[in-house]
Amino acid sequence: MAALHVVWRAQPQSAVEPRAAANGTDTFGIFFDVPAITTDTGLNFILHDVTGNNKNCPNDMFFPFPTGFAANGAEIWQLQDDCTIYTSQPPHQVGNVHNATPIS
Repeated sequence: MAALHVVWRAQPQSAVEPRAAANGTDTFGIFFDVPAITTDTGLNFILHDVTGNNKNCPNDMFFPFPTGFAANGAEIWQLQDDCTIYTSQPPHQVGNVHNATPIS
């Protein structure tokens, strides 16, 4: 399980929503439904593991809203240990294949 922080700019300083639990699961994994302010330029967010101590990515994430976002919304996808923000479902990975040890 993971937790999500939604971060946005507020005057005079940044504000952080409390950690949100996942809204549910599907065949891909857990998902979050995040209400967005459609007049903003994008969504700042941080994905954590369930402990809240380990971020999925070292840097905070930013998803710029695409043209037509106010009318159509958007979905973004992330894989564990992969900082790419996908706009369609990426291929599933099981474990971190980059850390695999060859068997000889």
